[in-house]
Amino acid sequence: MKKMYSALILSGGSGQRLWPLSNEESPKQFLKLDSSLSLIAQTVERLKTLIPYESIYVSTNIEQFQKVVNEVPRIPLENIIVEPLMKDTAAAILYGSTYISEKRPDSLILVLSSDHLIKNEEEFLKALKIAFDECENNNSFITFGIVPEYPGVNYGYIRIEPEWQINRVTEVQSFKEKPDITLAKDYLESGEYLWNSGMFVFSTKLIFELYKNKLGKHYESIMRMKECISLGNVGRELAVEIKPYFKLLEKISFDYGIIEKLDEIKVIPIDIGWSDIGSYEEICKLYQDNKNENTVIDTKLKSLNSHDNLIITDEFEVGIIDIENLVIIQKGKRLLVCKMDAVDRIKELLDQEEEGANGDY
Repeated sequence: MKKMYSALILSGGSGQRLWPLSNEESPKQFLKLDSSLSLIAQTVERLKTLIPYESIYVSTNIEQFQKVVNEVPRIPLENIIVEPLMKDTAAAILYGSTYISEKRPDSLILVLSSDHLIKNEEEFLKALKIAFDECENNNSFITFGIVPEYPGVNYGYIRIEPEWQINRVTEVQSFKEKPDITLAKDYLESGEYLWNSGMFVFSTKLIFELYKNKLGKHYESIMRMKECISLGNVGRELAVEIKPYFKLLEKISFDYGIIEKLDEIKVIPIDIGWSDIGSYEEICKLYQDNKNENTVIDTKLKSLNSHDNLIITDEFEVGIIDIENLVIIQKGKRLLVCKMDAVDRIKELLDQEEEGANGDY
């Protein structure tokens, strides 16, 4: 008997690297960069031919709950899983898997992020089918590796065997942290490395075994929540009930808590026009208009002798003269102006105390 497919979409991040375009009130997954649909809505829609709406679940937090509901109205309300506290991805994935298993026992689960861009959806769905088949037939833990397009320093990498092929299941040799530019170039030239997409497929049976053996305290705490889930409350109400159990959880990522402890992981190399849109540099790569020399989104631009700038506003009219390699981002009452090679310091900027106006005019 063929098992059911379910999807768990993680939608709880704050997207600080894209401030102020992405901010606490409206994180990256709610952006509409090149579509009438937000990134989270695009994520749901690209799955629908393989996984129906009633089998798609979204994991979020209390603050973003209503915004998620508004953005994905075709997802049943009871499929919006609300975490009472932010305890990182290890907690999110196990709690989400437990919630799904109570509603759809013995399901195969696809875990993916709500804020990624995928241009070739047909190839993506083809890879998902291969992953589900492999998972069902061999009870494998599957991840997806992106064929790198350039020596990216904002991605983790997966090393695989040299004779790999697109859409062919192969063994993971090792995972690598985000490299510096020199090492990233070596990875690209070797042809043995893929970008780590952070997408996974596994069975509920397998994921519970892994947590029980590798992250036992998480397993024990979240298994105690099953009774709360079975009582039928959803959304905010359920989040209030399980909050005492969530307080017991260590804040740790799925990668550190589970992935790096596994002896055997399989990967499917894919080439699907993927991006996690993790930086303003990445946005430039995706949307640059060589004819106009600048990357401009939602902005009326007047430019003199200016090039290689990124400008995104709430449909403002902007004039630039004799500037290059600048980032100018306006969102509501927030404005960022910095050099392109300084965008990796945005988090450092946000961690500083605010400097208010001194009143001297």
